[in-house]
Amino acid sequence: MGEIELGNVHVADVMNPDPPVVEKTAGVCKVARLLRRHSHVWVVQDKDSRKVLGVVTERDFLDLLNPLPDLMYTTGMFRTRSLYHGEMSSVEEFMTSPAFTCRSDDTVADALEELWLKRIRHLAVVKDGCLVGELSMKGIIAAYYITSCSMMNGA
Repeated sequence: MGEIELGNVHVADVMNPDPPVVEKTAGVCKVARLLRRHSHVWVVQDKDSRKVLGVVTERDFLDLLNPLPDLMYTTGMFRTRSLYHGEMSSVEEFMTSPAFTCRSDDTVADALEELWLKRIRHLAVVKDGCLVGELSMKGIIAAYYITSCSMMNGA
């Protein structure tokens, strides 16, 4: 498969079927532990249904550590999502929601367009609203390398 054909491949063929996941009731420390190894964590309703509620990225977590709330110049309101301005008892209180999603039968080209338009690096792959995997920029690059570059000399 060459570089042109990769865009026609289904997301299911290049997705990570075992993404990092926490339930919506997970605490801040559990999320921090997962973020030590992953750049993001998907938040689901519960482990059985895996209904996607949101995502927490490294950036979201670092925002919690900011002692000064961000001034929202357009509205004049302060953002209070900070560990310094209140207790956070669960991930549900600081996750980004809704999570951006795609389906496993979408093409990689369609998913890439979504990633580019939204300026994000990960999409939750869902079936009937439930998480079945994730598609990342890194996964797409790996699929491209495996299909196009690994056969070249010096790769």
